[in-house]
Amino acid sequence: MSFKKLRSRLSSKGSAKSDRKGGATKDASSDIKLKVAEEAKIRENPFENKLIESNFDFAKWEKYFPRETIISHKETFDSFDIDEGGTISRAELQTSIAHIRGRTVTEGEVDAILHKCDLNSDGELGFSEFLLMMLTVSESEKAYHELYEAFGVFETIEKELIKKRPGHQHQSHRNLPPEGAISRSFLLQALKGHGEPLSEEELTHFINVMESSGSDESHFHYPFFVESITGEVHVSSFRRSDLM
Repeated sequence: MSFKKLRSRLSSKGSAKSDRKGGATKDASSDIKLKVAEEAKIRENPFENKLIESNFDFAKWEKYFPRETIISHKETFDSFDIDEGGTISRAELQTSIAHIRGRTVTEGEVDAILHKCDLNSDGELGFSEFLLMMLTVSESEKAYHELYEAFGVFETIEKELIKKRPGHQHQSHRNLPPEGAISRSFLLQALKGHGEPLSEEELTHFINVMESSGSDESHFHYPFFVESITGEVHVSSFRRSDLM
């Protein structure tokens, strides 16, 4: 008998013997494997283990973040907490954000973060306050992309209308608004007729914002505007008592 056949024969006999032992052995084996997997998961996620040991209230924050994201933010928090004191000091916050952004972070930027997220006004960020900071960042990014996309639609519509004008194909693209810009006249017309109409007071306020956001006399450069208004997401949009 060849080695290959012998190995096959032994393997089949082993399987038959295992089957005769009944389901109890299989159940015990499954339980052991499950326990080993759970222990491995804890070892692989020391930051989750830290949160569990500190009695962190996952249920409160899972309304805003998936559990995996909370654990990831814990890892980031610990990297910001340079002296391992359990909180992020003003200096640690400034240093860590500067490292991530690759540029100097001003005192004013740190003040803005602490003003929004330092709920107990102790000048530092605990983990819950750090999660609030990450929450405002994610909300800002969401608002940025939604607004940018909306203005992008207006830009596309205007350029398509210009291209359809008689004789435009014989003209250069100089008649088109520059990239990331919408003509003021078209935008105001669109805002008056798109969705819920704006009042004259609202239009006047919007024009004032346009003029202060890098727009020129004929075009509205919306990237500057979107960045300026989505840089501020107010904590009042969340229940502060829920986040303490």
